[in-house]
Amino acid sequence: IYACSSKIEVNSELKLAEDLMVANYDSSLYILQNIIEDETEMTEEENALFNLLLFTAYDKNELNLPPENLIDYSIDYYARTNNKIRLAHCYFYKSRIYKNKREYQGAIQNLLKACELAHPEKDYSLMGKIYFDLGQISGYQEEMDKALEYYWKAAAYFGEACQRENVARAYMVIGNVHMVKDMYEDAIYYSHQALKHTQDSVIIGDVLHDIGTSYY
Repeated sequence: IYACSSKIEVNSELKLAEDLMVANYDSSLYILQNIIEDETEMTEEENALFNLLLFTAYDKNELNLPPENLIDYSIDYYARTNNKIRLAHCYFYKSRIYKNKREYQGAIQNLLKACELAHPEKDYSLMGKIYFDLGQISGYQEEMDKALEYYWKAAAYFGEACQRENVARAYMVIGNVHMVKDMYEDAIYYSHQALKHTQDSVIIGDVLHDIGTSYY
């Protein structure tokens, strides 16, 4: 009876953590941190989901990502069970491990795997994040035209996902790229486009700073 009740509790907590991840990711992280694996004896499926949710929560809360072997476990499970959407998310978070270490080739390879597996007409948010990160890496490598191409795609996917703050961030970076290319009028124009999509005071402050820099 205890084993059955523990399993039900783990499943319900994982589901709750996943449901809260979009709007209340700090609560999701709290729930996940209170699930103790060795006591609950998770199944492979539960373990794979737990690891993926843990990576998602740490990333959203801007914390150092968990050990790579956790996401590798999820990658192995979702590859064996042919769960392409969850596998795409796993490869995305693995790419962030490489990006944080500035190992850009590894990051790009994992982002391209994620892009190949994701459904471009359904998972708009993930596609937006993939292209945004590809844009960042291209910028780091001073490939500005390629960066712009990726950021445009990111903005379009974030728009389809109705994620206005992420659309604003994409336009803000597009403005930054134009500023780097000494195209200041274009930089100002796209910075103003960013302002149209956000009410976030931090983004607004950053964009106004960029506009001021372009005018200067």
